[in-house]
Amino acid sequence: MFAVSAIPAIIQLIGFLFLPESPRYLTARQDYEGARRVLQSLRGASHDVTPELELMKAASSTKPGGLGQLFSKPHYRSILLLACMMQVRV
Repeated sequence: MFAVSAIPAIIQLIGFLFLPESPRYLTARQDYEGARRVLQSLRGASHDVTPELELMKAASSTKPGGLGQLFSKPHYRSILLLACMMQVRV
């Protein structure tokens, strides 16, 4: 039974080896040429990817959110507490 359920996972693992890196991930790591190559391969050789790459650069330059931002304001903390309380089943 375990082996039958492992077959799709193994196929997916092998498929992941052939996937390119995400252009957004490469842009966040400031590998703009790599992001351009991946976008060009995804969009086709005749497509101009410069505007899309510039949008990704602008989006990656903003400060990302996270747990620190979630707990920084009392309003966010109360919403999170309420959401956690709603998950508890009696």
